[in-house]
Amino acid sequence: APQVLIQIVHWLDSPLHTAEGRGLLWQIAWDLGLPSPPEILVREGREWLQRNVDLNPWNHIWQRLWKYGEQDEEMAEMGELWLEFAGEHPGWGYVFAALVDSGRKGETLTRIGLLGLRQCPISIWDPYFWPKVLALEPSREDFLQNMVLRISRCRIGPVIEKGAVFVEEFRQKERDLNFVAAVLEGSPELPSWGLFWQRLTAIKPTVPS
Repeated sequence: APQVLIQIVHWLDSPLHTAEGRGLLWQIAWDLGLPSPPEILVREGREWLQRNVDLNPWNHIWQRLWKYGEQDEEMAEMGELWLEFAGEHPGWGYVFAALVDSGRKGETLTRIGLLGLRQCPISIWDPYFWPKVLALEPSREDFLQNMVLRISRCRIGPVIEKGAVFVEEFRQKERDLNFVAAVLEGSPELPSWGLFWQRLTAIKPTVPS
């Protein structure tokens, strides 16, 4: 394994490889080098991230470095930059969760969290995503409005069920948030509008109908 690792590190410097190819080779070398990858891979991985933010392996390389302990401000800012323009990437939630779980907060990450509610593909992972956005302390109104619209777009039954419970529990803790009904009333064209309304009404019969 050490010889293979040395060979792959040597290949990384070859001009014959595309940036994406080097990214894939870097991941192989990194995994072979664990639990103590050589410092040259840390340096080359960070340099690759700075140069290739638009390429597919980006989130995988960032996650490996972040998990290893490369969690300084530069890495955090690179993660935020990627999140801002990669809202539809399937790996978006993992990078976002890593930043939030590290305790990072701030206006930029909060805005990114709300952007994720609007743009990030909906999946069975969603119920784990909502509390992470809420932990960033966004405007309660912005958060709830984006949540209502997100669940109204969802086509996954269990996620709609959990979304209705989450929204209603959140709504009960706040005052003057009856605009949830206004948001729903203004969005009847969304695919799960009716089902979400039904679920909310079943949980809390006082939701306007």
